[in-house]
Amino acid sequence: MSGKLSEVLGAGAKSECSTLNSFTYALVHRWKSLARTIRDPLPIETDFAGIADVAAQLVGHRFVINWVAARHPLLVVDELQDLRGSELGVIKELSSRIHVLCAADEYQELDPAGPCEGVEWARAVGTVVPLVQVHRTNVQGLLDAAGAIRTGAAVPLEGPGLSIIGVPTAALAAWKTGAAIAKATGPIAVISTAGPQVAPFVKETIAKVGTVRFSWRRGGSVTFGPYKVEWEADHRNEVSVSVGMLGLDQPNRVVSADEIIAHRANVPGELVAWVEHRRRLMGECTFSAERIRAELERAHALRRGHGTVRGWRRTGLTIHGAKNREFDHVVVLWPFQVTNDRERSRRLLYNAITRAKRDCIVLVQDPVPKQSRLRNAPFR
Repeated sequence: MSGKLSEVLGAGAKSECSTLNSFTYALVHRWKSLARTIRDPLPIETDFAGIADVAAQLVGHRFVINWVAARHPLLVVDELQDLRGSELGVIKELSSRIHVLCAADEYQELDPAGPCEGVEWARAVGTVVPLVQVHRTNVQGLLDAAGAIRTGAAVPLEGPGLSIIGVPTAALAAWKTGAAIAKATGPIAVISTAGPQVAPFVKETIAKVGTVRFSWRRGGSVTFGPYKVEWEADHRNEVSVSVGMLGLDQPNRVVSADEIIAHRANVPGELVAWVEHRRRLMGECTFSAERIRAELERAHALRRGHGTVRGWRRTGLTIHGAKNREFDHVVVLWPFQVTNDRERSRRLLYNAITRAKRDCIVLVQDPVPKQSRLRNAPFR
């Protein structure tokens, strides 16, 4: 969003872009004396719901909301459909004093549980302007597929910029993924309904893409790969990898600062910075496993909450992780581990395909020659 705002507003305009978690934490930190009259002690930095609750009450104070309004006379909120509770409460309070522009799409709420609280509020108090023009892409095949998914129509399997293919094995899925990477001229994402830890098809495909040199012999011999796809693991997996690497699961484990710093390429940078800070200012050279575990959890929670994402050229991630992001090229892996709810399956497929700016290939795990899943889009 930061890049888009710069394009729209021009070089001379000032804007600030952040996640709501970052915004509410900065607000509570700025007004922490007043915030302590609301809740003492204050919620810890990784208690995003607690921070949002305090922030919603803070902006109810006239001088706080006036301070926010002086700094941010216009507030743009994206993905309003994902806000609820105290997070939405912050926006409601700010809208009483600040002009707020909200963008929302109920169809991009991947786990709907009843009416969409944010959208219902916006419809009740605001002026609704339907946005019908797609700015991410003008590739007709992608637009046609997105329209068909939203309306419940049959999803086209072929079109300009779009291919939906049944693959019987992870080996074939890996070949096609590698071929897509070889042809890509910009950032490419491999997106799936489930991560490698849940879906064996995804795990094997990603592994083969990263280790196999493929060949193509139609009209000549061409080789490509292997290609490393950096999977954006969920925080629990990332923490467990760091725990294993540092041996934190050993009884009474004590880790030296030098040992942690030596693993700086494979552990969160936030952990290394914390260790260096403690050693430099406090003279601490060893740390218990419990303290390192706690700091790992904190680092990963903050990375998720404040929107810090590694910028790899070849990225692997779940559909949930890909929300509100875009890539030139997208490969969607659709394993058997998908919800049986037809409406939710359509929402997942819509969100996956609409991440693409130029082209998208969907690889559906499907037995051949039956191909029953392709005939029953979206591939239940």
